[in-house]
Amino acid sequence: MKNTKLKKSLGLVLAALTALSATACTGTAPVSSSPASSESAPSSAVSSGAEEALYYNKTGFPICNEPITITVAGMHSTQVAGNWQEKYVVKAIEEKMGIKMECTDYMGDAWRSQLTLMLASNTLPDLLVSASISRSDANIWGSQGYFADILQYADLMPNFTKMLEEKPLVAEYETAEDGAIYGLTKFKDTDLACANDQTWINTRWLKNVGKEMPTTVEELYDVLKAFKEQDANGNGDPNDEIPLSYNTNCGQRMLWVLRAAFGIYSSATDYLLQADQDGNVYLAETTDAYKDYLKFLHKLYEEQLLDNTCFIQTDEEYNQKLASDKVGLFSHWSDTLSTPLKSTDTEELKDWDFFAGTTSQYTDEIIFPLYTTVTSGAHTLINANTKYAEAICRLLDYQYTQEGAIFFKFGEEGKTFQYVDDGYGNQIPSSKGFYDESVTDASAFSYTVQIANAFADYQLNFTKQFISGASDSQLEDIINNGTDGNYVTNAKVQKALNRVKSQEVFPLLVQTKEEMEAMSTRQSDISTYISTARSNFVTGVTDIDAGWDEFLATMDQMGLQDVLSYAQAAYSRMYH
Repeated sequence: MKNTKLKKSLGLVLAALTALSATACTGTAPVSSSPASSESAPSSAVSSGAEEALYYNKTGFPICNEPITITVAGMHSTQVAGNWQEKYVVKAIEEKMGIKMECTDYMGDAWRSQLTLMLASNTLPDLLVSASISRSDANIWGSQGYFADILQYADLMPNFTKMLEEKPLVAEYETAEDGAIYGLTKFKDTDLACANDQTWINTRWLKNVGKEMPTTVEELYDVLKAFKEQDANGNGDPNDEIPLSYNTNCGQRMLWVLRAAFGIYSSATDYLLQADQDGNVYLAETTDAYKDYLKFLHKLYEEQLLDNTCFIQTDEEYNQKLASDKVGLFSHWSDTLSTPLKSTDTEELKDWDFFAGTTSQYTDEIIFPLYTTVTSGAHTLINANTKYAEAICRLLDYQYTQEGAIFFKFGEEGKTFQYVDDGYGNQIPSSKGFYDESVTDASAFSYTVQIANAFADYQLNFTKQFISGASDSQLEDIINNGTDGNYVTNAKVQKALNRVKSQEVFPLLVQTKEEMEAMSTRQSDISTYISTARSNFVTGVTDIDAGWDEFLATMDQMGLQDVLSYAQAAYSRMYH
Protein backbone atom coordinates (compact mmCIF):
# COMPACT_ATOMS: atom_id res chain seq x y z
CA MET A 1 0.00 0.00 0.00
CA LYS A 2 1.55 3.26 -1.08
CA ASN A 3 1.24 6.45 0.91
CA THR A 4 2.03 8.75 -1.98
CA LYS A 5 0.74 9.54 -5.44
CA LEU A 6 2.90 10.36 -8.41
CA LYS A 7 3.09 14.03 -9.22
CA LYS A 8 4.73 13.81 -12.60
CA SER A 9 2.60 12.26 -15.28
CA LEU A 10 4.03 8.88 -16.17
CA GLY A 11 2.02 9.22 -19.35
CA LEU A 12 4.34 12.00 -20.49
CA VAL A 13 7.36 9.80 -19.93
CA LEU A 14 5.74 6.93 -21.80
CA ALA A 15 4.76 9.27 -24.63
CA ALA A 16 8.39 10.26 -24.94
CA LEU A 17 9.37 6.60 -24.99
CA THR A 18 6.87 5.90 -27.76
CA ALA A 19 8.25 8.73 -29.85
CA LEU A 20 11.79 7.56 -29.33
CA SER A 21 10.92 4.02 -30.33
CA ALA A 22 10.54 5.22 -33.90
CA THR A 23 14.21 6.19 -34.00
CA ALA A 24 16.24 3.98 -36.31
CA CYS A 25 18.98 1.93 -34.72
CA THR A 26 22.34 2.91 -36.16
CA GLY A 27 25.87 2.87 -34.83
CA THR A 28 25.78 6.57 -33.98
CA ALA A 29 24.01 8.08 -31.00
CA PRO A 30 20.66 9.82 -31.67
CA VAL A 31 20.63 13.58 -31.68
CA SER A 32 20.18 14.86 -28.13
CA SER A 33 19.29 18.27 -26.81
CA SER A 34 21.07 17.45 -23.53
CA PRO A 35 24.24 19.33 -22.49
CA ALA A 36 26.25 16.33 -23.63
CA SER A 37 25.86 17.52 -27.21
CA SER A 38 26.55 21.18 -26.52
CA GLU A 39 29.81 23.11 -26.68
CA SER A 40 29.83 23.38 -22.88
CA ALA A 41 29.80 19.62 -22.40
CA PRO A 42 32.91 17.79 -21.23
CA SER A 43 35.35 16.87 -23.96
CA SER A 44 35.13 13.33 -25.24
CA ALA A 45 36.66 10.80 -22.90
CA VAL A 46 39.03 8.13 -24.16
CA SER A 47 37.00 5.24 -25.54
CA SER A 48 38.45 2.03 -26.90
CA GLY A 49 37.35 0.03 -29.91
CA ALA A 50 36.77 0.58 -33.62
CA GLU A 51 36.70 4.17 -34.83
CA GLU A 52 34.01 3.63 -37.44
CA ALA A 53 30.35 3.51 -36.40
CA LEU A 54 29.02 -0.02 -36.22
CA TYR A 55 25.55 -1.42 -36.81
CA TYR A 56 24.06 -2.82 -33.62
CA ASN A 57 21.38 -5.48 -33.81
CA LYS A 58 18.18 -4.21 -32.23
CA THR A 59 17.17 -7.70 -31.11
CA GLY A 60 18.85 -11.00 -30.41
CA PHE A 61 22.49 -11.85 -29.86
CA PRO A 62 25.17 -11.01 -30.58
CA ILE A 63 24.43 -7.36 -29.92
CA CYS A 64 27.28 -6.30 -32.22
CA ASN A 65 28.00 -7.98 -35.56
CA GLU A 66 31.65 -7.07 -35.04
CA PRO A 67 33.22 -7.17 -31.57
CA ILE A 68 33.66 -3.89 -29.72
CA THR A 69 35.59 -3.08 -26.55
CA ILE A 70 34.17 -0.91 -23.78
CA THR A 71 35.80 0.33 -20.61
CA VAL A 72 34.01 -0.44 -17.32
CA ALA A 73 34.71 0.75 -13.79
CA GLY A 74 33.04 0.77 -10.40
CA MET A 75 33.23 -0.07 -6.74
CA HIS A 76 33.31 -3.29 -4.78
CA SER A 77 32.87 -3.32 -1.03
CA THR A 78 34.93 -6.36 -0.16
CA GLN A 79 38.22 -7.84 -1.34
CA VAL A 80 36.47 -11.21 -1.50
CA ALA A 81 34.70 -9.95 -4.63
CA GLY A 82 38.03 -10.21 -6.47
CA ASN A 83 39.21 -8.86 -9.82
CA TRP A 84 36.27 -8.10 -12.11
CA GLN A 85 38.23 -8.92 -15.25
CA GLU A 86 38.45 -12.55 -14.17
CA LYS A 87 34.70 -13.08 -13.68
CA TYR A 88 32.91 -15.67 -15.74
CA VAL A 89 30.20 -13.26 -16.91
CA VAL A 90 32.81 -10.85 -18.30
CA LYS A 91 34.06 -13.55 -20.63
CA ALA A 92 30.53 -14.77 -21.37
CA ILE A 93 29.38 -11.26 -22.34
CA GLU A 94 32.17 -11.10 -24.90
CA GLU A 95 31.27 -14.49 -26.36
CA LYS A 96 27.48 -14.09 -26.19
CA MET A 97 27.08 -10.42 -27.09
CA GLY A 98 30.22 -9.36 -28.92
CA ILE A 99 31.15 -6.85 -26.23
CA LYS A 100 34.58 -7.10 -24.66
CA MET A 101 34.81 -5.32 -21.30
CA GLU A 102 38.03 -3.86 -19.96
CA CYS A 103 37.27 -3.64 -16.24
CA THR A 104 38.83 -1.64 -13.45
CA ASP A 105 37.42 -2.00 -9.96
CA TYR A 106 38.17 -0.11 -6.76
CA MET A 107 37.45 -0.47 -3.06
CA GLY A 108 35.02 2.08 -1.60
CA ASP A 109 37.30 4.97 -0.57
CA ALA A 110 39.56 4.53 -3.58
CA TRP A 111 36.53 4.49 -5.89
CA ARG A 112 35.27 7.81 -4.61
CA SER A 113 38.67 9.39 -5.19
CA GLN A 114 39.00 7.88 -8.64
CA LEU A 115 35.52 9.01 -9.64
CA THR A 116 36.39 12.58 -8.68
CA LEU A 117 39.55 12.40 -10.81
CA MET A 118 37.65 10.90 -13.76
CA LEU A 119 35.09 13.67 -13.69
CA ALA A 120 37.73 16.38 -13.37
CA SER A 121 39.86 15.00 -16.22
CA ASN A 122 36.99 13.89 -18.48
CA THR A 123 38.25 10.30 -18.48
CA LEU A 124 35.13 8.46 -17.42
CA PRO A 125 34.88 4.87 -18.66
CA ASP A 126 32.20 3.95 -21.16
CA LEU A 127 30.14 2.31 -18.43
CA LEU A 128 29.97 2.65 -14.65
CA VAL A 129 28.51 -0.24 -12.66
CA SER A 130 28.15 -0.71 -8.90
CA ALA A 131 28.85 3.02 -8.84
CA SER A 132 26.94 3.95 -5.65
CA ILE A 133 26.54 7.58 -6.71
CA SER A 134 23.84 9.62 -4.99
CA ARG A 135 20.79 10.24 -7.16
CA SER A 136 21.22 13.99 -6.71
CA ASP A 137 24.84 13.89 -7.90
CA ALA A 138 23.93 11.65 -10.83
CA ASN A 139 21.26 14.12 -11.95
CA ILE A 140 23.56 17.11 -11.50
CA TRP A 141 26.46 15.54 -13.38
CA GLY A 142 24.10 14.16 -16.00
CA SER A 143 22.59 17.57 -16.68
CA GLN A 144 26.14 18.91 -17.04
CA GLY A 145 26.81 16.43 -19.82
CA TYR A 146 28.83 13.72 -18.10
CA PHE A 147 26.24 10.91 -18.17
CA ALA A 148 23.93 9.85 -21.00
CA ASP A 149 20.17 10.20 -20.82
CA ILE A 150 19.19 6.54 -21.04
CA LEU A 151 15.70 7.46 -22.27
CA GLN A 152 17.30 8.60 -25.53
CA TYR A 153 17.83 4.92 -26.29
CA ALA A 154 14.41 3.69 -25.21
CA ASP A 155 13.80 1.99 -28.57
CA LEU A 156 16.61 -0.41 -27.70
CA MET A 157 15.35 -1.13 -24.16
CA PRO A 158 11.86 -2.68 -24.31
CA ASN A 159 12.30 -4.56 -21.04
CA PHE A 160 13.49 -1.46 -19.20
CA THR A 161 10.61 0.66 -20.50
CA LYS A 162 8.13 -2.07 -19.59
CA MET A 163 9.54 -2.00 -16.07
CA LEU A 164 9.02 1.77 -15.92
CA GLU A 165 5.36 1.27 -16.82
CA GLU A 166 4.87 -1.43 -14.20
CA LYS A 167 6.94 0.25 -11.45
CA PRO A 168 5.91 3.93 -11.42
CA LEU A 169 7.77 4.61 -8.17
CA VAL A 170 10.99 3.42 -9.79
CA ALA A 171 10.31 5.67 -12.78
CA GLU A 172 9.59 8.57 -10.49
CA TYR A 173 12.81 8.16 -8.55
CA GLU A 174 15.01 7.60 -11.61
CA THR A 175 13.62 10.51 -13.64
CA ALA A 176 15.45 13.81 -13.18
CA GLU A 177 13.68 17.15 -13.07
CA ASP A 178 14.56 17.71 -16.74
CA GLY A 179 12.83 14.43 -17.70
CA ALA A 180 16.02 12.45 -18.29
CA ILE A 181 17.20 9.23 -16.66
CA TYR A 182 20.94 9.54 -16.06
CA GLY A 183 21.46 6.38 -14.07
CA LEU A 184 19.72 3.17 -13.09
CA THR A 185 18.78 2.25 -9.55
CA LYS A 186 18.13 -1.14 -8.00
CA PHE A 187 14.58 -2.16 -7.18
CA LYS A 188 12.70 -4.96 -5.47
CA ASP A 189 9.69 -6.56 -7.13
CA THR A 190 7.67 -7.91 -4.17
CA ASP A 191 6.44 -6.64 -0.81
CA LEU A 192 8.18 -9.62 0.75
CA ALA A 193 11.49 -8.36 -0.62
CA CYS A 194 10.72 -4.99 1.00
CA ALA A 195 10.10 -6.63 4.38
CA ASN A 196 13.78 -7.13 5.07
CA ASP A 197 15.37 -6.51 8.47
CA GLN A 198 12.79 -8.55 10.28
CA THR A 199 11.42 -8.70 13.82
CA TRP A 200 10.84 -11.97 15.65
CA ILE A 201 9.09 -13.08 18.84
CA ASN A 202 9.59 -16.40 20.59
CA THR A 203 6.26 -18.27 20.63
CA ARG A 204 7.62 -20.90 23.03
CA TRP A 205 8.28 -18.11 25.49
CA LEU A 206 4.75 -16.78 24.92
CA LYS A 207 3.32 -20.21 25.69
CA ASN A 208 5.51 -20.61 28.78
CA VAL A 209 4.20 -17.36 30.29
CA GLY A 210 0.60 -17.88 29.16
CA LYS A 211 0.47 -14.99 26.70
CA GLU A 212 -0.75 -14.53 23.13
CA MET A 213 0.84 -12.53 20.32
CA PRO A 214 0.58 -8.87 21.45
CA THR A 215 -1.46 -6.55 19.23
CA THR A 216 -1.34 -3.30 21.26
CA VAL A 217 1.51 -1.48 22.99
CA GLU A 218 -0.16 -2.27 26.31
CA GLU A 219 -0.22 -5.97 25.49
CA LEU A 220 3.38 -5.77 24.32
CA TYR A 221 4.37 -4.26 27.66
CA ASP A 222 2.55 -7.05 29.51
CA VAL A 223 4.27 -9.72 27.41
CA LEU A 224 7.73 -8.24 27.96
CA LYS A 225 7.05 -7.93 31.69
CA ALA A 226 6.04 -11.60 31.82
CA PHE A 227 9.21 -12.53 29.91
CA LYS A 228 11.23 -10.64 32.53
CA GLU A 229 9.53 -11.94 35.66
CA GLN A 230 8.96 -15.55 34.72
CA ASP A 231 11.19 -18.35 33.51
CA ALA A 232 10.18 -17.70 29.91
CA ASN A 233 12.94 -19.76 28.31
CA GLY A 234 12.26 -22.67 30.65
CA ASN A 235 15.84 -23.30 31.75
CA GLY A 236 15.08 -23.07 35.47
CA ASP A 237 16.58 -19.59 35.90
CA PRO A 238 13.92 -16.84 36.01
CA ASN A 239 16.56 -14.10 35.88
CA ASP A 240 18.47 -14.69 32.64
CA GLU A 241 15.82 -13.52 30.17
CA ILE A 242 16.19 -10.32 28.11
CA PRO A 243 12.62 -9.52 26.98
CA LEU A 244 13.51 -7.16 24.10
CA SER A 245 16.88 -6.46 22.51
CA TYR A 246 18.29 -4.64 19.53
CA ASN A 247 21.51 -2.82 18.71
CA THR A 248 22.52 0.14 16.57
CA ASN A 249 23.72 -2.00 13.67
CA CYS A 250 22.25 -5.34 12.59
CA GLY A 251 19.31 -5.04 14.98
CA GLN A 252 18.33 -1.40 14.70
CA ARG A 253 15.31 -2.12 12.50
CA MET A 254 13.38 -2.99 15.62
CA LEU A 255 12.83 0.76 15.88
CA TRP A 256 10.95 0.78 12.57
CA VAL A 257 8.33 -1.59 13.92
CA LEU A 258 8.01 0.00 17.35
CA ARG A 259 7.64 3.46 15.78
CA ALA A 260 4.99 2.23 13.36
CA ALA A 261 2.67 1.59 16.31
CA PHE A 262 2.74 5.36 16.82
CA GLY A 263 2.01 6.13 13.16
CA ILE A 264 5.62 6.86 12.17
CA TYR A 265 6.91 5.09 9.06
CA SER A 266 10.56 5.57 8.18
CA SER A 267 13.66 3.53 7.34
CA ALA A 268 15.93 6.15 8.90
CA THR A 269 17.25 5.86 12.43
CA ASP A 270 16.84 9.55 13.20
CA TYR A 271 15.54 12.59 11.29
CA LEU A 272 12.27 10.92 10.39
CA LEU A 273 10.57 12.80 7.58
CA GLN A 274 6.84 12.22 7.18
CA ALA A 275 4.04 13.63 5.03
CA ASP A 276 0.37 14.07 5.85
CA GLN A 277 -2.49 13.28 3.47
CA ASP A 278 -2.25 16.76 1.97
CA GLY A 279 1.41 16.32 1.12
CA ASN A 280 2.77 18.54 3.89
CA VAL A 281 6.20 17.36 5.02
CA TYR A 282 7.09 17.42 8.69
CA LEU A 283 9.56 15.83 11.09
CA ALA A 284 8.22 13.02 13.25
CA GLU A 285 10.52 14.03 16.10
CA THR A 286 8.50 17.23 16.58
CA THR A 287 5.19 15.40 17.20
CA ASP A 288 3.37 14.19 20.30
CA ALA A 289 3.39 10.70 18.79
CA TYR A 290 7.18 10.63 18.79
CA LYS A 291 7.26 11.98 22.35
CA ASP A 292 4.97 9.16 23.49
CA TYR A 293 7.06 6.65 21.54
CA LEU A 294 10.12 7.83 23.50
CA LYS A 295 8.20 7.53 26.77
CA PHE A 296 7.28 3.95 25.87
CA LEU A 297 10.93 3.08 25.16
CA HIS A 298 12.05 4.81 28.35
CA LYS A 299 9.55 2.81 30.38
CA LEU A 300 10.87 -0.43 28.87
CA TYR A 301 14.46 0.65 29.47
CA GLU A 302 13.84 1.77 33.05
CA GLU A 303 12.19 -1.54 33.95
CA GLN A 304 14.91 -3.48 32.09
CA LEU A 305 12.38 -4.92 29.67
CA LEU A 306 14.55 -3.35 26.96
CA ASP A 307 18.15 -4.53 26.89
CA ASN A 308 20.09 -1.78 28.68
CA THR A 309 23.10 -2.42 26.44
CA CYS A 310 21.09 -1.72 23.26
CA PHE A 311 23.04 1.47 22.46
CA ILE A 312 26.50 0.00 22.93
CA GLN A 313 26.47 -3.74 22.24
CA THR A 314 28.35 -5.01 19.20
CA ASP A 315 26.91 -7.32 16.55
CA GLU A 316 28.95 -10.19 18.01
CA GLU A 317 27.59 -9.61 21.51
CA TYR A 318 24.07 -9.18 20.18
CA ASN A 319 24.16 -12.30 18.03
CA GLN A 320 25.52 -14.36 20.90
CA LYS A 321 22.51 -13.43 23.04
CA LEU A 322 20.12 -14.36 20.24
CA ALA A 323 21.73 -17.75 19.70
CA SER A 324 21.73 -18.65 23.42
CA ASP A 325 17.95 -18.41 23.96
CA LYS A 326 18.27 -15.28 26.10
CA VAL A 327 16.11 -12.86 24.05
CA GLY A 328 12.35 -13.04 23.54
CA LEU A 329 11.85 -10.30 20.91
CA PHE A 330 14.52 -9.09 18.50
CA SER A 331 15.24 -7.71 15.05
CA HIS A 332 17.92 -8.69 12.55
CA TRP A 333 18.84 -7.61 9.07
CA SER A 334 19.37 -11.17 7.84
CA ASP A 335 16.47 -12.53 5.80
CA THR A 336 16.82 -15.99 7.30
CA LEU A 337 16.35 -16.88 10.96
CA SER A 338 19.18 -19.38 10.67
CA THR A 339 21.74 -16.56 10.77
CA PRO A 340 20.91 -14.87 14.09
CA LEU A 341 20.02 -18.19 15.73
CA LYS A 342 23.22 -19.78 14.37
CA SER A 343 21.29 -22.91 13.46
CA THR A 344 20.09 -24.58 10.28
CA ASP A 345 17.75 -26.85 12.24
CA THR A 346 14.27 -25.87 11.05
CA GLU A 347 12.81 -27.35 14.23
CA GLU A 348 14.39 -24.49 16.16
CA LEU A 349 12.82 -21.99 13.78
CA LYS A 350 9.37 -23.22 14.81
CA ASP A 351 9.80 -21.42 18.15
CA TRP A 352 9.70 -18.06 16.38
CA ASP A 353 6.97 -16.05 14.69
CA PHE A 354 7.21 -12.85 12.71
CA PHE A 355 6.31 -9.81 14.81
CA ALA A 356 4.50 -7.31 12.59
CA GLY A 357 3.95 -4.68 15.28
CA THR A 358 1.11 -3.35 17.42
CA THR A 359 -1.39 -0.53 17.59
CA SER A 360 -1.50 2.43 20.00
CA GLN A 361 -3.67 5.47 20.62
CA TYR A 362 -2.31 6.80 17.32
CA THR A 363 -3.19 3.81 15.14
CA ASP A 364 -6.27 1.63 15.03
CA GLU A 365 -4.72 -1.21 13.01
CA ILE A 366 -1.33 -2.85 12.72
CA ILE A 367 0.64 -1.50 9.75
CA PHE A 368 4.01 -3.03 8.98
CA PRO A 369 6.59 -0.57 7.54
CA LEU A 370 7.99 -1.84 4.24
CA TYR A 371 11.38 -0.71 2.98
CA THR A 372 11.25 1.40 -0.18
CA THR A 373 10.91 -0.40 -3.53
CA VAL A 374 13.97 1.41 -4.86
CA THR A 375 17.46 1.44 -3.42
CA SER A 376 18.98 4.86 -2.84
CA GLY A 377 21.42 6.10 -5.44
CA ALA A 378 22.39 5.56 -9.06
CA HIS A 379 24.34 2.38 -9.63
CA THR A 380 24.64 2.02 -13.41
CA LEU A 381 25.57 5.01 -15.60
CA ILE A 382 26.73 5.52 -19.19
CA ASN A 383 29.38 8.01 -20.27
CA ALA A 384 27.57 10.61 -22.40
CA ASN A 385 30.53 10.64 -24.81
CA THR A 386 30.90 6.94 -25.40
CA LYS A 387 30.66 5.76 -29.00
CA TYR A 388 28.89 2.63 -27.82
CA ALA A 389 25.80 3.87 -25.99
CA GLU A 390 23.45 1.77 -28.12
CA ALA A 391 25.29 -1.49 -27.50
CA ILE A 392 25.59 -0.71 -23.80
CA CYS A 393 21.86 0.04 -23.52
CA ARG A 394 21.01 -3.26 -25.16
CA LEU A 395 23.35 -4.99 -22.72
CA LEU A 396 21.71 -3.25 -19.75
CA ASP A 397 18.21 -4.01 -21.00
CA TYR A 398 18.94 -7.73 -20.77
CA GLN A 399 19.11 -7.53 -16.96
CA TYR A 400 15.40 -6.61 -16.83
CA THR A 401 14.43 -10.07 -18.09
CA GLN A 402 14.44 -13.11 -15.84
CA GLU A 403 16.78 -14.85 -18.25
CA GLY A 404 19.19 -11.91 -18.13
CA ALA A 405 18.99 -11.48 -14.38
CA ILE A 406 19.90 -15.17 -14.01
CA PHE A 407 22.75 -14.79 -16.50
CA PHE A 408 24.37 -11.87 -14.69
CA LYS A 409 23.97 -13.52 -11.29
CA PHE A 410 24.52 -17.22 -11.98
CA GLY A 411 26.22 -17.39 -15.37
CA GLU A 412 25.20 -19.96 -17.98
CA GLU A 413 23.17 -23.12 -17.56
CA GLY A 414 25.30 -26.25 -17.80
CA LYS A 415 28.50 -24.27 -17.32
CA THR A 416 28.17 -22.54 -13.94
CA PHE A 417 24.75 -23.68 -12.72
CA GLN A 418 21.91 -26.07 -13.34
CA TYR A 419 18.19 -25.90 -12.55
CA VAL A 420 17.02 -28.05 -9.66
CA ASP A 421 13.63 -28.67 -8.12
CA ASP A 422 13.20 -26.84 -4.83
CA GLY A 423 10.81 -29.46 -3.49
CA TYR A 424 7.74 -27.35 -4.26
CA GLY A 425 7.71 -27.72 -8.03
CA ASN A 426 9.88 -24.67 -8.77
CA GLN A 427 13.00 -24.85 -10.90
CA ILE A 428 15.73 -22.73 -9.35
CA PRO A 429 19.37 -22.23 -10.36
CA SER A 430 21.96 -24.06 -8.27
CA SER A 431 25.75 -23.96 -8.61
CA LYS A 432 26.13 -27.22 -6.66
CA GLY A 433 28.30 -29.60 -8.64
CA PHE A 434 30.20 -26.86 -10.44
CA TYR A 435 32.79 -26.29 -7.72
CA ASP A 436 34.87 -28.42 -5.36
CA GLU A 437 32.97 -28.46 -2.06
CA SER A 438 36.11 -29.55 -0.20
CA VAL A 439 37.78 -26.20 -0.88
CA THR A 440 34.98 -23.67 -1.38
CA ASP A 441 31.25 -23.07 -1.06
CA ALA A 442 28.38 -21.67 -3.14
CA SER A 443 28.85 -18.11 -1.88
CA ALA A 444 32.57 -18.03 -2.70
CA PHE A 445 31.94 -19.66 -6.08
CA SER A 446 29.36 -16.98 -6.94
CA TYR A 447 32.10 -14.36 -6.64
CA THR A 448 33.99 -16.11 -9.44
CA VAL A 449 30.91 -15.95 -11.68
CA GLN A 450 29.30 -12.54 -11.16
CA ILE A 451 30.46 -8.98 -10.74
CA ALA A 452 29.03 -8.41 -7.28
CA ASN A 453 26.40 -5.64 -7.21
CA ALA A 454 26.75 -4.99 -10.95
CA PHE A 455 24.13 -5.67 -13.64
CA ALA A 456 21.77 -6.28 -10.74
CA ASP A 457 19.32 -3.39 -10.99
CA TYR A 458 16.52 -5.96 -11.09
CA GLN A 459 16.86 -7.60 -7.67
CA LEU A 460 15.78 -11.11 -8.64
CA ASN A 461 15.08 -13.42 -5.69
CA PHE A 462 13.56 -16.79 -6.56
CA THR A 463 12.62 -17.66 -2.99
CA LYS A 464 10.74 -14.41 -2.40
CA GLN A 465 9.03 -14.59 -5.79
CA PHE A 466 7.69 -18.06 -5.05
CA ILE A 467 6.73 -17.37 -1.43
CA SER A 468 4.97 -14.13 -2.41
CA GLY A 469 2.66 -16.07 -4.68
CA ALA A 470 2.18 -19.10 -2.45
CA SER A 471 -1.27 -20.01 -1.16
CA ASP A 472 -2.08 -20.06 2.55
CA SER A 473 -1.94 -23.86 2.56
CA GLN A 474 1.47 -23.83 0.85
CA LEU A 475 2.78 -21.35 3.41
CA GLU A 476 1.54 -23.54 6.25
CA ASP A 477 3.15 -26.60 4.70
CA ILE A 478 6.50 -24.82 4.35
CA ILE A 479 6.36 -23.48 7.91
CA ASN A 480 5.45 -26.86 9.43
CA ASN A 481 7.37 -29.22 7.18
CA GLY A 482 10.01 -27.20 5.35
CA THR A 483 13.65 -28.22 5.57
CA ASP A 484 15.15 -25.03 4.11
CA GLY A 485 15.58 -22.27 6.70
CA ASN A 486 15.37 -19.54 4.07
CA TYR A 487 12.03 -20.86 2.81
CA VAL A 488 10.66 -21.30 6.32
CA THR A 489 11.69 -17.77 7.33
CA ASN A 490 10.16 -16.15 4.27
CA ALA A 491 6.96 -18.18 4.62
CA LYS A 492 6.55 -16.91 8.19
CA VAL A 493 7.04 -13.31 7.02
CA GLN A 494 4.59 -13.67 4.12
CA LYS A 495 1.99 -15.26 6.38
CA ALA A 496 2.22 -12.22 8.68
CA LEU A 497 2.05 -9.77 5.77
CA ASN A 498 -1.12 -11.51 4.60
CA ARG A 499 -2.88 -10.79 7.88
CA VAL A 500 -1.85 -7.15 8.45
CA LYS A 501 -1.62 -4.02 6.38
CA SER A 502 1.74 -2.90 5.11
CA GLN A 503 2.98 0.47 3.92
CA GLU A 504 6.15 1.74 2.34
CA VAL A 505 8.11 4.09 4.53
CA PHE A 506 8.56 7.77 3.62
CA PRO A 507 9.93 7.75 0.06
CA LEU A 508 13.41 8.66 -1.06
CA LEU A 509 13.85 12.29 -2.06
CA VAL A 510 16.15 13.75 -4.69
CA GLN A 511 17.55 17.20 -3.99
CA THR A 512 18.67 19.74 -6.58
CA LYS A 513 22.16 21.18 -6.48
CA GLU A 514 20.80 24.43 -5.07
CA GLU A 515 18.92 22.60 -2.31
CA MET A 516 21.96 20.54 -1.41
CA GLU A 517 24.12 23.65 -1.18
CA ALA A 518 21.51 25.49 0.87
CA MET A 519 21.12 22.58 3.28
CA SER A 520 24.90 22.22 3.56
CA THR A 521 25.55 20.14 6.71
CA ARG A 522 22.49 21.29 8.63
CA GLN A 523 20.42 18.15 8.11
CA SER A 524 23.34 15.96 9.19
CA ASP A 525 23.94 18.11 12.27
CA ILE A 526 20.26 17.98 13.23
CA SER A 527 20.19 14.20 12.76
CA THR A 528 23.24 13.81 15.00
CA TYR A 529 21.62 16.00 17.64
CA ILE A 530 18.41 13.97 17.50
CA SER A 531 20.37 10.73 17.90
CA THR A 532 22.08 11.99 21.05
CA ALA A 533 18.83 13.39 22.46
CA ARG A 534 17.00 10.14 21.72
CA SER A 535 19.57 8.10 23.66
CA ASN A 536 19.39 10.53 26.57
CA PHE A 537 15.59 10.47 26.64
CA VAL A 538 15.37 6.67 26.50
CA THR A 539 18.05 6.07 29.13
CA GLY A 540 16.68 8.77 31.44
CA VAL A 541 19.69 11.07 31.28
CA THR A 542 17.21 13.75 30.19
CA ASP A 543 13.64 13.82 31.46
CA ILE A 544 11.35 13.73 28.42
CA ASP A 545 8.71 16.16 29.70
CA ALA A 546 11.21 18.58 31.24
CA GLY A 547 13.54 18.53 28.22
CA TRP A 548 11.02 18.43 25.39
CA ASP A 549 10.63 22.17 24.74
CA GLU A 550 14.38 22.67 24.73
CA PHE A 551 14.73 19.73 22.33
CA LEU A 552 12.32 21.37 19.86
CA ALA A 553 13.82 24.82 20.29
CA THR A 554 17.34 23.56 19.68
CA MET A 555 16.34 21.95 16.39
CA ASP A 556 14.72 25.19 15.28
CA GLN A 557 17.87 27.11 16.20
CA MET A 558 19.85 24.66 14.07
CA GLY A 559 17.76 25.59 11.02
CA LEU A 560 15.15 22.84 11.01
CA GLN A 561 12.44 24.92 9.34
CA ASP A 562 14.72 25.86 6.44
CA VAL A 563 15.81 22.25 5.99
CA LEU A 564 12.18 21.11 6.01
CA SER A 565 11.35 23.67 3.33
CA TYR A 566 13.93 22.03 1.04
CA ALA A 567 12.50 18.59 1.81
CA GLN A 568 9.03 19.93 1.02
CA ALA A 569 10.23 21.27 -2.32
CA ALA A 570 11.75 17.92 -3.27
CA TYR A 571 8.70 15.99 -2.11
CA SER A 572 6.31 18.29 -3.97
CA ARG A 573 8.29 17.83 -7.19
CA MET A 574 8.05 14.08 -6.95
CA TYR A 575 4.83 13.33 -5.05
CA HIS A 576 1.72 14.87 -3.54
